[in-house]
Amino acid sequence: MKKRTVCKKLFAIFLSSMMLFTCIPSKVKAVDDSEQTIIDGLVDIPDVFVDKDSQDLGGDQVYYRKTNTSLSMLPINCYQKALLTDFVDDTVSMGRYKGDDLICDWEYLAWILSCMKGQANYGYLNDDLCYLTTYGKRRKDELKLDNVWYYGGGLFTESSLSNAQKHVLTDLTQHTADGNPSFPYKEIDTISKDTDESPVVARWIGAVRAKDSDIYGRYKCFAVYFHNFRVSPIYPMYDNSYKRVISDEKKTSNIYSSDIRNNSGVEVSGTQSLTNSKTYGALSSISGSKSYSYEESITISHSKSLPFFGDIETSLGFSASQSIEKGWSKEESEEKSNQTTSEVSLSLPPYTAALIQQQNKIQTATTYYKCPVFINYDVTIAEYDRNIRGGKLNSYILATFSGSGAKSARTDLKKRSYLQASMNDPDGIKWADVKKYKYADGLLTRIRRNGLMSAAGGSYNETLSSISSKVDDLIPTLPLSEVKITSNAIKSINTGQSYNLSALKLAGYNTKGAKYYGFDAKKGLWKISTSSGKATTSSIATLSGKAGSQVLTGKKKGTLYLTYFINDNTYNTADHLEKYSTNASVERPIIKISVNEKNIISGNATYTPSKKASGTITIPSYIKRKGKTYRVTKLSDNAFKGNKKIKKVILPETVTKIGKKAFYGCKNLKKVTIKTTKLKSSSVGSKAFTKSYSKMTVYVPKGKTSSYRKILLKKGLSKKAHVKF
Repeated sequence: MKKRTVCKKLFAIFLSSMMLFTCIPSKVKAVDDSEQTIIDGLVDIPDVFVDKDSQDLGGDQVYYRKTNTSLSMLPINCYQKALLTDFVDDTVSMGRYKGDDLICDWEYLAWILSCMKGQANYGYLNDDLCYLTTYGKRRKDELKLDNVWYYGGGLFTESSLSNAQKHVLTDLTQHTADGNPSFPYKEIDTISKDTDESPVVARWIGAVRAKDSDIYGRYKCFAVYFHNFRVSPIYPMYDNSYKRVISDEKKTSNIYSSDIRNNSGVEVSGTQSLTNSKTYGALSSISGSKSYSYEESITISHSKSLPFFGDIETSLGFSASQSIEKGWSKEESEEKSNQTTSEVSLSLPPYTAALIQQQNKIQTATTYYKCPVFINYDVTIAEYDRNIRGGKLNSYILATFSGSGAKSARTDLKKRSYLQASMNDPDGIKWADVKKYKYADGLLTRIRRNGLMSAAGGSYNETLSSISSKVDDLIPTLPLSEVKITSNAIKSINTGQSYNLSALKLAGYNTKGAKYYGFDAKKGLWKISTSSGKATTSSIATLSGKAGSQVLTGKKKGTLYLTYFINDNTYNTADHLEKYSTNASVERPIIKISVNEKNIISGNATYTPSKKASGTITIPSYIKRKGKTYRVTKLSDNAFKGNKKIKKVILPETVTKIGKKAFYGCKNLKKVTIKTTKLKSSSVGSKAFTKSYSKMTVYVPKGKTSSYRKILLKKGLSKKAHVKF
């Protein structure tokens, strides 16, 4: 049938809608638990997340360690408790102990830097201060202690760096043995000016001279300030750390035919315009997070993502994680819409139209989750002293760990002490000298390899609304009028023999005698019937199986009829979508079948055709000789040798052997059909196809094209011949 292109005024279907979205957290109707109860019931965050640092940080392992804290606590309490969390790093030996907290590590590093860079080193003073540290106590037998100093120290929290410094200096200088007024001190100017309210955890250790009039009131102190705390949610989540409650998807659908149709007898082409829209709304809420400073999220390599609606980032331009992060600073809803218009090219067969489906969908989901958060912080180490000689007041910063190129004190220390240890340090620290101190290498390893985790509970509410349209299918413009058998019509079977009715090829036709688009033989059933097509029963044969795979089995000798019945509510038209063709309105095939007595096979036989054979030759499956039936399994040697009158030969399924020179010199034999699947190279005689028609077509069973071609080529088939299913 010739295809042509017609110029039609096409109707563009433009879909639009008013999308309404209300940012109210959806309630879990399936359970009565409150949001916090649901979150508390989730699997707790793991004790340790083992991950790898980024490539710029060496790519080696880093350990995020769980602390007994949560973001429901006051931030300052959360941070202090987290820093005091003991943990064991199995690769680091710190004397007899392995389980210390990070404050122990930082205070000992501060003591080392004070020894290396401090200006008030006197006598056994550094040993005295060492003994006040956690690691120093383990070195007691190594230290030379002086009992004429008044020792002090403390761990406290403050609301700003400025207040923390005042707190340290006040406590230090009021430690007098005889009740005298406090000693003078000098503040570090940059710290004094840092009055911004932000949680600070401070640890200080100091010594004041309480005896000897010549140096009475002299002191030395070092302090570690943990400040600029912020939390980073670790995305994605891990298994069982969330509970997702999804509403049933509400759908409304409308199917209709477009104005693009072809009422001609040839194929035409056209274009259909379609517009789809999608709106995604999200509201994030994280318990306690408004009190915490938020930093960008961390993705750990082995975790899994929360199951959000679809591919939000690709389709709407923002990720679910981004929307979740809105909840860390304030509850803020997001709503994004995406609308696309597309042109669909259509090829319309004769008497068809485009069938359009428009679907509206809305669904909501609430995800309750327990999110691990990494606690980041900066560290400033300072020293305050009153010089032994002359009493000069000094104050200076020994080191600061934070700033450009580092996300936290941990990563800054790692770069400076580990990755760039041989380079000039911004604070002038010689890390090779630091590592000469006992425990120094271990504490540096602990700091650079270990981080602290807390936990936050939250909920993420989603609403996904969409309107979509698509060309669902093509639909006929004229009704189904007739069903015909187009090939493989059956006339008879033997008793005990089964025949698969799917071999009967059917086609549907409309009222103009053209093919009905969309006809499917599987959407109907063969039924035993009367000669007029009325369904009935019969003892002559049985029908079994489902539509498309029905099997007819002969039971006893006789005659019966089969009629094809179409399914109800299957075949409609573009102008009458709700009106379907019926068995009463459609002419359907009725076939007469004879059931014969089963042949008793006496053996196998070789078939030798007549020397006068011409035209189309069908080799029988069975032959009779002297009243006995034999199965034909072989075509004889030289069967058609030199025959120039035969044009087509059909070999039945029973024939599994072809004799030598069977088709030798058959110059006009253009088609050979081989139905057996059991043909082997050894079962085809030599030169069976030699000097036969060079462009012969050989039809073979499905799946045998390649293997049979190789066999037949070896037996003389021309390379120009075609072997196909």
